[in-house]
Amino acid sequence: MPKISVEWEGKLKFTATDESGHSITMDAPVQAGGDNTAPSPLTLVLMALAGCSSVDIVTILDKMKVNIDEFNIDVEGQRADQHPKIFTHIDVVFKFKGSDIPRDKVERAIGLSVGKYCSVAHMINKASNINYYYEINGTRYQYQPND
Repeated sequence: MPKISVEWEGKLKFTATDESGHSITMDAPVQAGGDNTAPSPLTLVLMALAGCSSVDIVTILDKMKVNIDEFNIDVEGQRADQHPKIFTHIDVVFKFKGSDIPRDKVERAIGLSVGKYCSVAHMINKASNINYYYEINGTRYQYQPND
C-alpha cells in the first residue's frame, strides 16, 4: 500500500515525500494566502491524470511497434463554483507527432489506458466528466469509447 508523508514548509507550502524518498512541493496561489511557488494540490490531480495515462499510452504503443517522435498531453479542468470546488469537467488532449502513426492503434492505446489501466482516470471519473481528444500531426479527433 503506497504511503506518503507531508511536511509543512510555512504559510501554505508543503512537501510530500513517498516511501522511496521522492518528493514534490505544493503551494497555494497568492489569492488563497500562498506564495504560488509550486503547483497546488488540485493542479497535481490534473498532472497525475496526464502522467498516469501517458505511461500507459507510451508503453502500449511501444508494444504495438508504433514509433512516435513526440508525445504531449494538455489537460484543462473546470471547477465547480461552490465548495467543494471539485473538477466538474476535464478536457484531455493527447498530441502525437511522427510519420506513419496509425489512428486505429492510437485509439486502441487511449482506450486501454482510460478504459482499463489508468487508475487516476477511473477515480476522477467518479466525480468529473472527462472528454478525451487526440491529435496526430496536428489533426484533432475526439476519442469515442466503444461502450
